[in-house]
Amino acid sequence: MSGPRLAAILHGARWPAGDAGAAWRDRFSRALQREVEIVLARDELSAPRGAAACVMQGLGRTLAPHVIVADVHADPDDDTLRTLVRDV
Repeated sequence: MSGPRLAAILHGARWPAGDAGAAWRDRFSRALQREVEIVLARDELSAPRGAAACVMQGLGRTLAPHVIVADVHADPDDDTLRTLVRDV
């Protein structure tokens, strides 16, 4: 069995209450009807590294050939998500 062909790296320094990874996983599942690997790329407020460093670290934690990078607070609708991955 192969892993997901699509991963989403969620970046942020401030995180919403609750399980942001699960919320995004549900959002992708609903919109795309497929499995999407969720990679959390948290930046620490006490020792910020910056978005690029966090995203690069996140890329090192996935083998998916296609990756979406999103701010954890972004709120794309289903049509936007489908458009992003239409040809993947």
